[in-house]
Amino acid sequence: MSPYGFMQAEIVRLDAAVQLGDAEQTAKSLDYIREHRTDAPRTYQQALVLVHQSDTAADWLIELLEDRDQRAAALLSVQDFASLPKTLRQAELGSVRRAIVARPDVQEVIQKVGRIEKYNVGAP
Repeated sequence: MSPYGFMQAEIVRLDAAVQLGDAEQTAKSLDYIREHRTDAPRTYQQALVLVHQSDTAADWLIELLEDRDQRAAALLSVQDFASLPKTLRQAELGSVRRAIVARPDVQEVIQKVGRIEKYNVGAP
């Protein structure tokens, strides 16, 4: 499996551990994802949202936005796409993500490097 593939497997383990309240596996998975964050930068962002580490998630998003190689993907991740039906958990995590994007420090960097638009289509 590729390094990206290992990250995708680990985010599934992390998500399951969070939902099951397994603190040991949550810590283990988060440590792995943090160590390998450059293999899948958006997966690390997702992991931080899953464990509600909003300050770290905001710092990472800012780092991605300021990185010319990561900027396009980071900007795509903050765009406002049409809302599709969601489970309660998806809605909760979406709320965490929106709160991170709405932070003044994140907004300041977004305004420097791009913008947020509203699209009435589903997210890619």
